Amino acid sequence: MKQVFLNKFAQGSHENFHVIDMADKRAPDIKRYFECEGKEGYIYTIIDNQDKEAIYTETLELESVDKLQLLGQHQGAKYSISVGPL
Repeated sequence: MKQVFLNKFAQGSHENFHVIDMADKRAPDIKRYFECEGKEGYIYTIIDNQDKEAIYTETLELESVDKLQLLGQHQGAKYSISVGPL
């Protein structure tokens, strides 16, 4: 999935793709790529952690998961991820 998403980002229009650089948090080698208007109905998020020491952590809690299916490990309407150095 990661490569499919990154290929879409590299080839296509960037209007629905967003990149957040963590430089303001002193971690310029961590980037968060996401698309929330994909034709497939998915919200794609890729965390690219090229930092040698920092760990990226994100927690998201949704108000409702009606008609929504979270993939991977999660509990209810909340998920947390940590992406360590390569």
